[in-house]
Amino acid sequence: MELKDFIGESIKHNKNGMTGKIVSFNDEGTICTASMSDGKNHPYTIAVFVNGLVSIEDSAKQDMIKGIINDNSAKAQAEAKAKADAKAAQKAAAVQAAKDAAEAAKIVGMFGPDYHAEHLRTFPRVTYQHVEAKFGIKIAVRGCGINVKDDSIVLISSMDKKGGKFVYHDRWEAKDIYIYSGEGSKGDQQYTGGNKEIRDAKKNGKKIYLLVKLSSTDYIYQGIYECTGTWTEDAKDADGVLRKEIKFRLEKVGF
Repeated sequence: MELKDFIGESIKHNKNGMTGKIVSFNDEGTICTASMSDGKNHPYTIAVFVNGLVSIEDSAKQDMIKGIINDNSAKAQAEAKAKADAKAAQKAAAVQAAKDAAEAAKIVGMFGPDYHAEHLRTFPRVTYQHVEAKFGIKIAVRGCGINVKDDSIVLISSMDKKGGKFVYHDRWEAKDIYIYSGEGSKGDQQYTGGNKEIRDAKKNGKKIYLLVKLSSTDYIYQGIYECTGTWTEDAKDADGVLRKEIKFRLEKVGF
């Protein structure tokens, strides 16, 4: 039943003794209007049927209307709580988004302009322990380099951030396109060892996972990449001698 089903029911005001009939409920179901024995229409909040100030002549229907009012009240409270919770969650999400944006800006600011860190994915950040456990490699000592496995290659890109003196010169070319430098700190780099593995990864059916090192403990996972091209560039080695440095064009294919 609904409140409107009680229109026409005989009621009694238990304080002043007046009797009457229910004639309407407002659209919100919060006010009941009754035509009373004094010849006037009286508005009552529906709470009067719960607190006993007004009662329906039929006691069974009195219990029924109390049940409906209590149910509606509980529903209204639940809806109000849901709205409050949603608002609180929205606020918390906005606060977290602001924190994430500030952290992202801080990370991007760690790199020099040639790196094009605006294309860097700044989350999720993971520890070296997580990287070791997930990919089955040991990076605790070096924390960088080409890690070759039977079915994949885990690349950890490590730069000198804004210092500009690091041996390897990785960079972003565009969103989801990363230029990764080959291994070998002195002299011209060759397509041997890990360099050969990256070049031939697609042919050998190996996935390439890319992570960027932020510090000795923090890394950022970038996704699954495929080598789509390779060439050499002139760059200084660990002794400051100009040499040929291999570059791999890595294109993101998954996450």
